[in-house]
Amino acid sequence: SVKAYLTRYTSNVYKVTMQDMKERGLIALEDKILDTYKKEKSSDAVETKLSEDGRELTVEIKYCPAIRHLKATGREISKWYRYTTEIVMQTLAETIDCEFFMEFYDEQTGAAAYRFAKR
Repeated sequence: SVKAYLTRYTSNVYKVTMQDMKERGLIALEDKILDTYKKEKSSDAVETKLSEDGRELTVEIKYCPAIRHLKATGREISKWYRYTTEIVMQTLAETIDCEFFMEFYDEQTGAAAYRFAKR
């Protein structure tokens, strides 16, 4: 049910991003990821690398600003929290026929490494 909810959420909330991805490919997703961290005032937390041919995007997250905030305010992190990254990114990848690989995720900090590759 978590997967179904987050898939539905992604389809609704990221509708504009998904359309942009259909037009511009992975560069649109890279732009969205970078913009999100900029808005969170956490540009230092994210690094991306788009391959020269635009067929692969690698993302490294040093920490999750939301997890930092939750911990700083004394709240616990849900065991399901990682899926807000994993399922959202998987759903976005499927929009443009990409494979998604979650290569690393740290439950305590939200640090992650993942990539997208065109099929």
